[in-house]
Parts: sequence; C-alpha cells; structure tokens
Amino acid sequence: MLTLFALAFGRNFLLDDSYFPWMVKSISCLKDTSLLIIGDSEWPHGIKDHPILSSKITFSFVKWEDLKNKTEYFLNGEIFSDDKISDYSKASDFKPLIPALFPNLFSSSEFIGWIDIDLIIGSDFDRMISHSDFNSSSYIQFIDTHYQGSKGLKLSFSPISIINKNAYNEIILPVLKRERMPLYAVFKYGKVRNYSGWGAPSWGGLGYKHSFSYIISLASANPLFTMTHINSLSPYHYLSDHICNPTSPSKIIPNKCGLCESVIISYKADSSVSLRSHKKNPVLFCHLQSSKKANSMINPFGNPESLQTFLEAKKVTVSSTYSYGLVVHTNL
Repeated sequence: MLTLFALAFGRNFLLDDSYFPWMVKSISCLKDTSLLIIGDSEWPHGIKDHPILSSKITFSFVKWEDLKNKTEYFLNGEIFSDDKISDYSKASDFKPLIPALFPNLFSSSEFIGWIDIDLIIGSDFDRMISHSDFNSSSYIQFIDTHYQGSKGLKLSFSPISIINKNAYNEIILPVLKRERMPLYAVFKYGKVRNYSGWGAPSWGGLGYKHSFSYIISLASANPLFTMTHINSLSPYHYLSDHICNPTSPSKIIPNKCGLCESVIISYKADSSVSLRSHKKNPVLFCHLQSSKKANSMINPFGNPESLQTFLEAKKVTVSSTYSYGLVVHTNL
C-alpha cells in the first residue's frame, strides 16, 4: 500500500487551486494508492466526506505552528520565525521530514511518498507500483538521466518521490539526524530552499549538500538500500507543461504548449485514468506547474455543487492550448 501525502497550508482548495480537483479525481481512480493531505486548509462544505473521496483521500489538520514546533524538536533548535516567511511554499522543504515528524499518520503504509497537488496521475501508476522491482526497492528515482549533473546526483524529485517506509525509518532517518547542520541552514529562514530536490541555487537552494538528494546519496552507501528508476518500472514517462511558462515568452511554442494537451479522466466501472501527450502518447503523470502560474486553467469548480458534479462525472475531457489554457468538457 502506497500513501502519498500533500502539504497544503494557507490556501483554500476550491478557490485557490483550480488544478486540485483534477489531482483528487485521478487519485480516487487508483487501486493501491491513497492520498493524505496535511495542512490547515479548509475543505469545501460537503466535499470532505464525499463517498468517492472518503475511501481514498483523508485530511489531517495540522497547524503551521505545530509543524514548525515538531521540526524544532527534531532539530533540537529554533527555526525561522513567521515574520521571515513570504508565502507557504516553504512547506516544500518539510516534505522529507514529514514521515519522521508524524509517524502515526503512516502506520499502515508500506511505501510513503510526497506529491504536489498540481499533478494528475494516470492509471499506469497502478501497474508501476505492482511491479516486482518497485516492491523490492528502497527508493524510487524519478529524475531522468539527462538531469544528472557532475556536481552531484539529482536523486530526489520535489514534485513526487516514493520511499519504502522501513528503509526510511532504518536507513534514511539516521542519516537525516546525523546531517542536522545543513537542515539548520535550510530552516533558518522562511524562504524555500529546494531541500526536497537537489538544493539548486537557481531555485533558492543552498547547494547539493543542503538537499534530500544528498541524504539519499549517503543512504545509498548502505548495501541494503536499493534504488529503482521509473524507466525500469513503466514504459511511460511524465510530462510537464513548462513550455507554457508565461515568464519566458521566447520559449513558448504555441503548437506544443500544453504537453498534457489531452487529459481524459474516465470514472467508469474500471475507474481508469487515461493521460495522453500532445502526440497522443500515454503519460504516467502530468505536472501542471506552468499553467497554474499563467492562470490559464479554467476553474469550473466555483462552488461545492459544481465540484460534486465533476467528481461524479463518468467522463471528463480536458484540452489544452496556448490561447485558452485548459478547457473542460464534462459528460455525465
């Protein structure tokens, strides 16, 4: 059983995150994966206990201050004060610590992973986690080989990472405790430091040794710690809509903008989720990291009633273009 957790602080799911319902619907279609949302956000009235969600998706209310207090106890020292935080994107740096800070939330999980709430997952995800190499692995590596740099292996992927719970507790956690000094630097200030990735300075990071990728590299010295790449688990890959980035107009390719151009979410008897790229190829999951920044996603869920209609729809089709963003077509 895989439990993916998402951190959501200081936001309203329905009003702030037009992509959140897509992720929720796709998770609800998976057989062996559940979603745990940790944060202080408010659910839309009547949605939290919706029967489609209740068996797959749970919410653990955690105050921002409680998250900080637990982190200070773990580090045995003070971290940033809230007057030094500009937004709650800092929550991303906490991801690798969550299983250690809240172990009771994962008591029944064999595998633990984090996921950003702007990801849509396809049904091939089920086939991936049923693969024998997945179940024998300590850590699932998502970073493609062309991302590997000479100054350190980019092993941890901030949008999604998956770890065997026993490997986390017995191998990774001791390394985290031993490497507390870099964590002090990461949590000294409220600015996000790309700790859950590879500490890239271009993303505000403090360098490779101030990242969870470095922790994974140290853990890999243990012969019992094994890593498996998704290339060996699934014939399909993931895509991002980064070429729709509104901050880089010169890089936008209109006829390719929206790599997750056609997303079909079918909630029928087989509860399948089909993702296709602009070339109609299957996609393991799609990261909507740029569409949201461009406000190009049309949010049809302005009230709980429309969101409930969406959750109960048998077929939902999403088409993406440079001019119109995501356009939603729902067939009940």
